[in-house]
Formats: sequence, C-alpha cells, structure tokens
Amino acid sequence: MGFRIGNVVLGRHGALPWRYGAADYRAAPKGAELAGAPVAAVWDDELSAAMREERRAVHEEGVVEALLEDLRRGEGVG
Repeated sequence: MGFRIGNVVLGRHGALPWRYGAADYRAAPKGAELAGAPVAAVWDDELSAAMREERRAVHEEGVVEALLEDLRRGEGVG
C-alpha cells in the first residue's frame, strides 16, 4: 500500500500499520527505484526518512512469508 492510501486508511478508519514501519522497510528485500515526489507516512517519520534515503520500493511478494507467519501466530489481525 502506498503512503497516500495508508495515510487515508489510518486516518479515516483507525487502522493500525502492520509490518509497515522503518525497521520492517530496512529489513525487507528491495525492488524498483521509487519515482515521483515523496509522501510522508503520517504514522512513522522514521519510515519516511528511510525511504527517502534508500529510494527503493518494497513489494508484498517480497515479504509474504513474514506476513503469513504473523497470521499463523495470530499477529497482525484485529
């Protein structure tokens, strides 16, 4: 999910970020170079800074195993 969408979902619906912080970004395998104007993540200033530094995307496919393991343990839900 992009920052624009994340900002709306968290702001309007009270959602909580799941594996969507600076440490998660730094640990994830990186994909394509980011393009366009940076957008701040309202939930994590450090994440915004890390992405400005690295300028690389993280795709769900690259972190799917970690997400599935969280679900198996009952984390990241509700």
